Amino acid sequence: MEQLIQTLLTMTATASVAAVCVMVLRLPLKRAPRWIPCCLWLVVFLRMVCPTGLSLPVSLMPQAISNGASLERVLPPAQQAAPSAAPEEAVPEATPTASGEVSAPVVHTAIPTENASVWPIILTGVWAVGGAAALLWAVLSYGRLRRRIADAVRIEENIYETDQIDTPFVCGFFRPRIYLPAGLGGEDRRYVLLHEQAHIRRGDHLMKPLAYLALCAHWFNPILWLSYRLLCRDIETACDQAVIRSFDGKDTVRYAEALLHLGHGPSLPAVVPLAGGEEDATGRVRSVLSYKQPAFWLVVTAVAACVVTGVLLLADRAAPPAQLEGREITQATVVETLLSGKAWAEQRKVPANEPCKVPTNVPLSQDLTRDLTDLLAQADFGNFVSCPAPEDLPDRAVTLSSPDGPATYYLLEEGGELVLYRVLPTAPFPCQRAVLADGLAGSQAYADWKAKVEYYLAIGRAEDLYALKVSHRGKTADIEAILDAFCVEDAVGPYTLSFQTEEEPYSIVLNLERPPANALEWHWIESYFKSVSLPILALIDNVQELRYVYPPNTQVEADSVPYTLSNSSVRDSTPVDSYSLETFRTYFTLHHDDLSPYFPGKPTGRCYAVKEFTVLPDSDFPEFSQEMEDLYRSTLKVVLRRDYFAIRLGDGSETGYPDTTINNTDSLEKTQVELHRPDFSPGGLSDISFPVAPEGATETYQVWDQEDHFTGYCYYFQDDSLFLAYYPDGGQADLPLYVAELTLAPS
Repeated sequence: MEQLIQTLLTMTATASVAAVCVMVLRLPLKRAPRWIPCCLWLVVFLRMVCPTGLSLPVSLMPQAISNGASLERVLPPAQQAAPSAAPEEAVPEATPTASGEVSAPVVHTAIPTENASVWPIILTGVWAVGGAAALLWAVLSYGRLRRRIADAVRIEENIYETDQIDTPFVCGFFRPRIYLPAGLGGEDRRYVLLHEQAHIRRGDHLMKPLAYLALCAHWFNPILWLSYRLLCRDIETACDQAVIRSFDGKDTVRYAEALLHLGHGPSLPAVVPLAGGEEDATGRVRSVLSYKQPAFWLVVTAVAACVVTGVLLLADRAAPPAQLEGREITQATVVETLLSGKAWAEQRKVPANEPCKVPTNVPLSQDLTRDLTDLLAQADFGNFVSCPAPEDLPDRAVTLSSPDGPATYYLLEEGGELVLYRVLPTAPFPCQRAVLADGLAGSQAYADWKAKVEYYLAIGRAEDLYALKVSHRGKTADIEAILDAFCVEDAVGPYTLSFQTEEEPYSIVLNLERPPANALEWHWIESYFKSVSLPILALIDNVQELRYVYPPNTQVEADSVPYTLSNSSVRDSTPVDSYSLETFRTYFTLHHDDLSPYFPGKPTGRCYAVKEFTVLPDSDFPEFSQEMEDLYRSTLKVVLRRDYFAIRLGDGSETGYPDTTINNTDSLEKTQVELHRPDFSPGGLSDISFPVAPEGATETYQVWDQEDHFTGYCYYFQDDSLFLAYYPDGGQADLPLYVAELTLAPS
């Protein structure tokens, strides 16, 4: 809903700018044929219904309006999707007890986030009600008019007559008909028919209703209502000019008299019908009597001016290409290191102190690339000195590539300093290095950029990946583009691609060119393909399986680890049409969470929010006030990963347990706890067993800190929900303080 409001306001702002420009341009075009301003109003209509414009280097549309930046002054600050704080700025908070155990998280007085999330719903509701009211009024007006002309008598092919109307008009969208008032005869009848037939030839019976339909979506904008009224006047004047263009002076005067005769009758609703005497009869008479055939040069000049103006109003100024030292930057990538966590290593019986770290080069979006080059353009580089080219780039190192030269830049942190490498293969000194001044490295702008990168890697990149979606296996290049976007070669090494499409399940087969070096690498490849298969398959509609195959005669030594030559991940039973962007985003974030390290404050898709919250009445914890309970109920979230558990509050603080030992508790004794809240009944049961969950629960765990102290948190999964229980005093209490049913939610 928030995105809907942002898009709508951007469209109405651009349409308003276009409308004001057309209003101003109508003044010098007063002597030009009126059909020219009618064509200009089409530009306003396109701006009302199209969320984006043409991308051109020049435009009459202010860039701050077309890109939505001006909305920051109108919308509440919370509407901007701000990424989480940079990793180094996030500090996990917990309250240690005398025994060193971790108790309940410290609650900060935070501004509730509910209001920030409610306003899009309210605005969407108000907008929908207003638009529906405007549309309903048009439908009722049209229905009332149809009832009045239901008994009209057909006179000619599409001409009808009735005594229920006082003004002639055209009615009907696909089969337009002309309706005349009874008793209209003589020359007035002839001129009226010429006028209404001109409406039909020009398609005005379609143009005006479509314009009103678009106006219903922008009912709150007075500029567009005024534009609609001016459009209606220009339509009538253009039809008058089309009729009198071949008249002599005598016929023109009689046509003006007919307008006066019809202009005294009551007006019909201005929504659907096009009535001959509807729009400003006095002004139209003056226009008819003063009309002179414009010179050819005037028409050509007016048309040329309007075409140029229309294109410039439909255009959005294209952002300039990213540049560094005058060189165009065509691609930027950032190193994202994927690794197996401690729990992953323990589960597969490989040394916990030897995690498998795999650097991948993830392409950055154009906006992030341009933002970085803008920051570097303002930075003090210092002196470049000759040096060897960097190897084995560290995590979050950025590579900027330019065809000019060609040149490659590397931006990375070394010893607490921000360093820029410049590589020009054809220069006398191919690689040079410069240390950037602290003005950039310590600036808020650079910290904000790094936070945006973290958000993009974890969540935002899903939209760019989804743009690669194909409906069938099709061209090999399309599949290669998807695999390259997921950095598959970085993760598993070189491979060749083959397909099995003779019978279902259709498969994509990656023939790996090198065997794994050891058991750890073998497990990494197994884990990687298991994680990446679902998002890749979600982008290829008619492929059900992703397989990888080692070279023949591959031998792997591994303790108690079964070995196979291939592995597969089969698409689930979800129909392919249901793989929407939101579904794919979920698959992508789960894949990303599985393989990338987590730290407090990092954006994550594996975040749970409160669905039901119950404080046990038998628990004795007086510090937990009603105010604290309300805060937990509305803002508490749980971040849960393979090797990380955290409580995140509404103010963004996180009580986290990195390197947590999460023990399965299936073998522990049950402690029966009767819940006295009838509205909280997980799984339909009236009691819960702690620390073991009730029947039907899966993955029941206790959370221990890195010093092997029980944190007091127990959680378990049941169906699609996560249940969390918290025992005060570091787990020493006999009863949990609260039980919360959580549901998967955005971070």
